[in-house]
Amino acid sequence: MSNELDSHFLKQRDEALQMLKDVLDNYRDNNRKGIGMGPLFKATELLKKYPHINGK
Repeated sequence: MSNELDSHFLKQRDEALQMLKDVLDNYRDNNRKGIGMGPLFKATELLKKYPHINGK
């Protein structure tokens, strides 16, 4: 059970890290003038999928 739980948390961590990378890459690609709506929408969906990530 512990390995299954660890695997679940690692999957969530990996998704969150990939999302952060995507948001930061988008910010860099926009010459640091802002973040596009696509990455922000995807980040919002991730927070809805894993509400405990943002402390709710």
